[in-house]
Formats: sequence, structure tokens, C-alpha cells
Amino acid sequence: MHQKSKIRHNSELRANQKSDISRWEKNEQLCEDWDERTLVLGRFIDLDSIVIEFGAGNMILKEAFKFKKYTPTDIVKRNEFITVCDLNKEIEID
Repeated sequence: MHQKSKIRHNSELRANQKSDISRWEKNEQLCEDWDERTLVLGRFIDLDSIVIEFGAGNMILKEAFKFKKYTPTDIVKRNEFITVCDLNKEIEID
């Protein structure tokens, strides 16, 4: 997709409060740089915490830390542990 097409596409998604699911279905969209950022942030969370991670991607928090409870959410169900959650839609909690 050319740069102008990407900009138009993203603008349309924002205007309609839609998520780019087709983009996030591709594992190559998960940048390795984000893992380091997630690890840095994870060090600020007490291990006795109950954690829900929005945009869990490859679940690096679960791999690196043993929290009391960890719930991964993402827009794409990459594995059986992830709860699908589209933050551009209303969230229903049981």
C-alpha cells in the first residue's frame, strides 16, 4: 500500500471508529522494539498484581513476569489464551 493510500485508509478508520484488523492479523506487524518497552514497563508492576494487558500481541509480559493473574487481550486471537478486545467497540464484561 502506498503512503497516500495508507493515510487515507487510516483516516477512514479513525473517522468511523474502526480498527485495522487486517493489519493486526499479520504477525510481522508486531515490532520487536515493543518487547523491550513492554519489559521496561513490566518492571514497574508488582508481581502480586492482577494484570490485564490490552494489545498483548506476543504476550511478552506473561513470558517475562509471573504476576498473580495475567489476562492478555488483543484485537486478534493469536492463541487460546488471548481474549479478543476491540477498543473501538463497546466492551462487555461478565
